[in-house]
Amino acid sequence: MNREELLAKIQQTDDKEKLATLIESYADSRVTEGIKSYQQNQDKKNMNDQDRIQELENEIKELKGSLTKSQIDTQIKNELKAQGLFEGLAKYVKIPDDPTKENAIAEAVKILKDDFLKLSQEQIDNKLKGISQPVKGQTPGAGGNNNLVENYVESKNTGNNAGIPFKGKIRKQGD
Repeated sequence: MNREELLAKIQQTDDKEKLATLIESYADSRVTEGIKSYQQNQDKKNMNDQDRIQELENEIKELKGSLTKSQIDTQIKNELKAQGLFEGLAKYVKIPDDPTKENAIAEAVKILKDDFLKLSQEQIDNKLKGISQPVKGQTPGAGGNNNLVENYVESKNTGNNAGIPFKGKIRKQGD
């Protein structure tokens, strides 16, 4: 029964008891509809909560499965020690895409070690063949500065001061 039907029956009924019963049945039907609607919404909400809980549980499993950066760094340093390399080389180790994969970090450290040994072997081979390293240039203070004082004196004797003798004040011991 909807609102219009209820109003029509109220106008037709002269008996107050029948009127009260009619209003009560209408109110009961509205409450029942509200409870059903609430229950359906609650079921949907519970379902959403369960989905959220499931998603969070999945994220936690993923986080537990993955390694943190500090754990990866520790594993790299341990592997460097195990292969007889300096721990400071850890920053040169290329971290694999999936560091949780078995032996992934060990393989990355082995690649670094192989590259390092290859470079060292090339230097040794070049020394044995007589090929020298490229010239680097002069180091500071290693020649070239011998004429520094002479150049300074020559520059002071040119320009406006040229031909004018040095006029420095000489102190006498008693002054």
